[in-house]
Amino acid sequence: MNAARLAFVDHAPFVGGAETVLLDVIAHLDRSRFDPIVFAPAGSPLVSRLNTACIAWRDLLMPHINSPSPLMPLRWRSATLRLARLAREERVDLIHANTVRAHLISAFAAKPGDIPCVWMLHDDTFPRWLFNRLRRRPARLIANSHTTARHYGLEADPRACVVHNGVDTRAAPGDRFRFRRRIGIGPEKILIAHVGRLVRWKGQHLFILAAARIASQFPDARFVLVGDYTPGDESLCVLGGGATYLAELRRLVESSGLSERFTFAGHQDSVADVYAGIDLLVHSSTRPEPFGRVLIEAMAAGVPLIASAQGGPTEIVEDGITGLLVMPGSSQLLAEVMARLLSDAPRRRAMSLAARQRAREHFDIRQQVEQLQSIYESVLRSQSR
Repeated sequence: MNAARLAFVDHAPFVGGAETVLLDVIAHLDRSRFDPIVFAPAGSPLVSRLNTACIAWRDLLMPHINSPSPLMPLRWRSATLRLARLAREERVDLIHANTVRAHLISAFAAKPGDIPCVWMLHDDTFPRWLFNRLRRRPARLIANSHTTARHYGLEADPRACVVHNGVDTRAAPGDRFRFRRRIGIGPEKILIAHVGRLVRWKGQHLFILAAARIASQFPDARFVLVGDYTPGDESLCVLGGGATYLAELRRLVESSGLSERFTFAGHQDSVADVYAGIDLLVHSSTRPEPFGRVLIEAMAAGVPLIASAQGGPTEIVEDGITGLLVMPGSSQLLAEVMARLLSDAPRRRAMSLAARQRAREHFDIRQQVEQLQSIYESVLRSQSR
């Protein structure tokens, strides 16, 4: 029996969590069962990753959602026809739409009785009114967490399911000292990191304020922000950030007296080295995180962590066992929890072991891929009846 042709559709203005998941899933697919190809814009930064990984792809131009124009209906219609044509040319059996823009196009390109599609819901940015109008078009709806499923009202939908993201828990560990050398932190220092995109709702400002509160109590502690932004993040709204937010964070570090102990590390190609080099990860999102991939990455590396007690992190972190959950929005509460863990090295070691074990048992990429493959095969069997 030939492998089913599986098309992943992603608009990818930047390589974020959804695209990292896509690349990991494709890398671990059973090629005897599925033959993958990606449809994405040729200008997408995802394309270079696909080329490096020798993953087949075709150019699919997708219009912007938030660009009002009288030509918008024609542009969307054109994108839909392009996707349908590519799917026919590549003899696609099933479409996996990976982002909101991809969902919208695939909703009309994958007609009932023709090529079925599934939607992978990674976040809560799909306009609810539009989602509710289109939710019957995909054969299956796959949420990355119960938090995401609840946001879209999918708990009782028989076509919906939750498949948690995974990471390769068997991957080689990073170098303990490489990242530290890169940012000039010696091995004797305690290094506390915040890893995430530089947007306000990720709460990097709370991390800085909490660090300032405990700095005098822990003179050997050093703090680092790992993450970057995209031009599209430049906004003063809660979902925005970008260069303006980075400038605010730098001023906050200076005014808090942390300049000599705080590093802005920017984007790091090797997250394995980052996790190997840090002693504690802090996650301080102020709104519910749909999932929280950085948490399972850190857990797989044996890093104890502190996370906001809302959204996806509550499904990932076992409070008091693999890490500590803290109510979001308060730098004082965050500082108190950070101080508690920094004062208790044996507890951090115990959490490190428990975190690594939980990642292996519940968040391994092979579990995620097998669940997805079972869903794909179920859809294809239903289609062939």
